[in-house]
Amino acid sequence: NFSLAEAYEKAGQLEKAEAVYNILAEINPAEAKTYHRQSFRIYDAAGKYEQAITPAKKVIDLEPKNEMNYYYLGLMSFKLQRYDEAVAAFRQGLAVKPDFAHAWFQIGSAYFNKKNFKEAAAAYKKYTEFSPDDSSGWLSIGVCYMQLKDHESALEPLKKCVELKPDNAVAWYNLAIVYINLKDNYSAKEVYNRLVTLDPSLA
Repeated sequence: NFSLAEAYEKAGQLEKAEAVYNILAEINPAEAKTYHRQSFRIYDAAGKYEQAITPAKKVIDLEPKNEMNYYYLGLMSFKLQRYDEAVAAFRQGLAVKPDFAHAWFQIGSAYFNKKNFKEAAAAYKKYTEFSPDDSSGWLSIGVCYMQLKDHESALEPLKKCVELKPDNAVAWYNLAIVYINLKDNYSAKEVYNRLVTLDPSLA
């Protein structure tokens, strides 16, 4: 029963806990999704992302119209640094819910980790379409363009980031670098002065 699975989990015997949840899912199909989610949760919490993939897929089989199920599957692949698999899962989530902002952010992060900065910037831009007030999306776009040595394109997203989050020292630091690369020393100096007050270690 459920308490037996919990006891196995507390003892660190996760495979036995999963076996109990699988039995419960067979006995009570109406609640199968909940039991498989429990298996997913215990593996994810323990950092056993490979083992978390099977219950994540079982949840998708039972509930294919929930974008979050694909998101959780994608996160496991992402944590395993299998970025192509992660992107595929996040895109499946977007097929269910095209305005699923967090899937776009994770796609951007997957491409960024693959050093595919052009695709990453495009995905982060989609994220900002749906979450324009989240400064992290604008910062990510700016950093992608900096990686591509396109400092002109990096400028506006970074300015937008510090506009939304004026205390973001990392964004100010990147903005200073962009201004230096654009030979705008006056603006770079202004940003530097701001940075000194925010985080002297970055100045």
